[in-house]
Amino acid sequence: MSVVDENGSIIWMDSIVALFAQDVLDLLPGSKIVYNTLCSRQVTETIEKAGGTPVMCLTGHSFVKATVKRERAPFGGELSGHIFFMDNFYGHDDGANASLRLLQYLERKNETLSRAFSKLNIYVSSPEIKFGLADNIKFQLIDNEIKSDFKKTWPYAKFTEIEGIRMDNEEEMAIVRASQNGPYITVKFEGKTQEIYDKVKAQVREILKKYPQIDWSKGVNTHALD
Repeated sequence: MSVVDENGSIIWMDSIVALFAQDVLDLLPGSKIVYNTLCSRQVTETIEKAGGTPVMCLTGHSFVKATVKRERAPFGGELSGHIFFMDNFYGHDDGANASLRLLQYLERKNETLSRAFSKLNIYVSSPEIKFGLADNIKFQLIDNEIKSDFKKTWPYAKFTEIEGIRMDNEEEMAIVRASQNGPYITVKFEGKTQEIYDKVKAQVREILKKYPQIDWSKGVNTHALD
């Protein structure tokens, strides 16, 4: 599933996950909501504000689907656009159903998509960035080196280590994880303001540039760390 609002602006899918979380929690207060580690802090904050329980899981639609079932959550989604409803659907990934569900939510709220999006906590976020890194060393480099770098750079942050390492504090987030299906690592970061974003970007860049094993010439959206 991909979404464009009435003005032609792309709405990134973690924001759509946040809107769906609001929808589900309106109908089923206190529920668990599942989302993957690459999603914005916006998702966590939206779930908590709506009275739900955030459940972060591994990246990959099969992991999201399995976590939704294991946690008996009525909804789960991820940054790449895989969406799973269990409250009044069958729990499999269906873009048509998700599209109709979004329209139903907007009709119920009597809002345009841009208006609904504007009410979320907004972060300046990088795209999903991928750098080349050989399969036989990618997990070890993150576990043995990059995790330590993160903890030294942000000593007072909260860290999630279910895949790679994710750093969260009140105004910023950064994650580095090894791909499950290719010779690369995935990087994403964000800040509450452009100034904070630029600072996190520089810090992440400094960490990754330490390691010549990381191939900056191979990947996706590598310009975002130029």
